[in-house]
Amino acid sequence: MAGFAPTFQKHGMQPNIYGILGGNITLLCQPEAAPEADKEWFKNGAQLNPGSNPQDRVTLLANGNLHITGLVQGDEGEYKCEATNKHGTDSTHGKLTVLR
Repeated sequence: MAGFAPTFQKHGMQPNIYGILGGNITLLCQPEAAPEADKEWFKNGAQLNPGSNPQDRVTLLANGNLHITGLVQGDEGEYKCEATNKHGTDSTHGKLTVLR
């Protein structure tokens, strides 16, 4: 069965992402891949370990997107989603700015 490495060519993250202080935001991680890719999130180069509990402020959604509620200035930074399957790895990234 043929497959292919993840690619973000069609659905990469926006380079500049803006959120409102106290608001919510969802960062998208939508690679094309076969088989489906495992997704990992990083902030400023450090791996994030978001849970899936909707009561957490930072959660990993079932589709691999990252959801942040109650944005604070400390959420600003460079976010990267890395997608990996048996054929390879690709990543997409964007800078989150929290506006007051």
